Amino acid sequence: MINMKILRKCGGDLEHAINCRCVEHCSTEDYINAMEDIITRTRIGKAWTRVPMGSKMVSKTSREDKRPEGPVLKCYKCGSTSNLANTCTKKTKVNEVQVIEESQCT
Repeated sequence: MINMKILRKCGGDLEHAINCRCVEHCSTEDYINAMEDIITRTRIGKAWTRVPMGSKMVSKTSREDKRPEGPVLKCYKCGSTSNLANTCTKKTKVNEVQVIEESQCT
């Protein structure tokens, strides 16, 4: 009788878990042992606590120091490093033909 009152106070998942572990006519000690075991395994009632970040940040080196420098980006149209081809203001020369003067053949 007392065991059933205790179980009703637990509610939902905990009540179901205790009922699955204990037989109908278990002693109060068995109920309490089962309850303690379930609570410690599932961490019921433990509030999530945030770990302070200050102590970890001091010991680690920054990510910027570890990153290797990548290739220098340059424009494919003009070759400048100040802009890329999609923002280049110089006109592209399409089908440009260079005329080479031939020297006299002998």
